[in-house]
Amino acid sequence: MNKFTAYIGTYTSGESDGIYSFKVDASSGKTSDLKLAAKLENPTYLAFDNNNTHLYSVAKSDKLGAAAAFSMNNGNLIFLNSECADKNPPAELEGKQPCHVYLDKENKYLFSSNYHAGRIEVFPINSDGSLGKVSSSIVHAGQEKKPHVHCGIVTPDNNYLCVVDLGLDKVIAYTFKNGILSKVNELNLKSGCGPRHMTFSKDGRFAYIYTELSSEVVVLTYSPSDCSFNILQYISSLPKDYTGHNQGAAIHISPDGNFLYTSNRGHDSISCFKINTSTGMLELSYVTSVEGISPRDFNITPNGNFILAANQDSNNVTVFKVNKTSGEIMYINEDIKIGSPVCVKIL
Repeated sequence: MNKFTAYIGTYTSGESDGIYSFKVDASSGKTSDLKLAAKLENPTYLAFDNNNTHLYSVAKSDKLGAAAAFSMNNGNLIFLNSECADKNPPAELEGKQPCHVYLDKENKYLFSSNYHAGRIEVFPINSDGSLGKVSSSIVHAGQEKKPHVHCGIVTPDNNYLCVVDLGLDKVIAYTFKNGILSKVNELNLKSGCGPRHMTFSKDGRFAYIYTELSSEVVVLTYSPSDCSFNILQYISSLPKDYTGHNQGAAIHISPDGNFLYTSNRGHDSISCFKINTSTGMLELSYVTSVEGISPRDFNITPNGNFILAANQDSNNVTVFKVNKTSGEIMYINEDIKIGSPVCVKIL
């Protein structure tokens, strides 16, 4: 493949009008053909299905939080439908849309996470790729802490949904048979760390959680029998001499499974960790400026050659060349100007 297509989710309160797309040359990293792919209010997180034929987005419908479905045709997005997550939200939650969407590995369900409502929802996927009505919805409860569901991802075996709650400092595991959520386990993390995003190692033996409030990666072993986890390591994503403000954001693993990357908002950088593929443990290798402000998200091209960083507060997407031997990344001066970019997905 000569070119990849990148899709960018945005906040539309400023210069943006929705979801944008552009091409990335697979060998040089050169970008081209920037366009508005779909006009939509605040499409802040995106997900592809596993056939790369449909794209799903966080959405807003009038005062209601929603999710939207699109079919993809030669890079063009064709709107199918949107479904509201909550038909009758309390007044304080009106307009508080979800913050994350994710599909199971069989393209049967879309999982929607709502930070403000502390809620996870399930949308069945229809045969044409459109969204069905919500089949299950669970609101997390907290006594001393307020729930803030930030993401839900499916385990490598597709048997469980792991819901990361930033407010409760927990990961809560559910089964989702027939689109109905049923709790099976939970993991308590250290108080105040604020878990935000989660991913699994290439071989599925380990999981990694990135925390927003403490800027740490939590390394876990994964047990597929009951979706239980054992904590192996907490490791900071920041240089030891940095004492300024920071919020952890995104986490991704290189296609070859050898390196893990995180983005730092405040330090405005991407951190590279070397993965010990035998033990799952991490070692911080490099911390590189994103040449922008507040890298809310980033992603790695499927061939592993480039990283694209979405810098929300500087209105740009920056491109970096990846050294596949060391994991180090180098800025290549290929900025794309997009208003308030907050999510990167690469087809």
